[in-house]
Amino acid sequence: MAGAVTECNGFRNFETWTVALWLGNERSDYEHWRAEAIRCWTEAQFASAVIENRWSREEETELHLSSCIAGAVRAAAEEVGNGLLRDLLTEALSSVAWHEVAAHFLAEIEEFGSSENVE
Repeated sequence: MAGAVTECNGFRNFETWTVALWLGNERSDYEHWRAEAIRCWTEAQFASAVIENRWSREEETELHLSSCIAGAVRAAAEEVGNGLLRDLLTEALSSVAWHEVAAHFLAEIEEFGSSENVE
């Protein structure tokens, strides 16, 4: 059935799982995104939305990291020449739940999600 959302290995869909898998599959990519997750967590405490209590440090971190990941993956997709493959890739990426990919990397940060982190 077209358009049906089917869970895949704990992720919302196959596209989300595939992105998380590939970003964590190569050691250099994994280390890069883990470092980005830590950077986003560290910087989130200084975000105005967190300081003003509009949302939590965790929410700010996930939002920022998901934006970074989506931007990097979409930029890589731009390298595919115009045509059928680019159209298919663009459509697949539109189905990715970027916040789930970010949460996948953030889950490994010990401090993330700890309610006592008010620095």
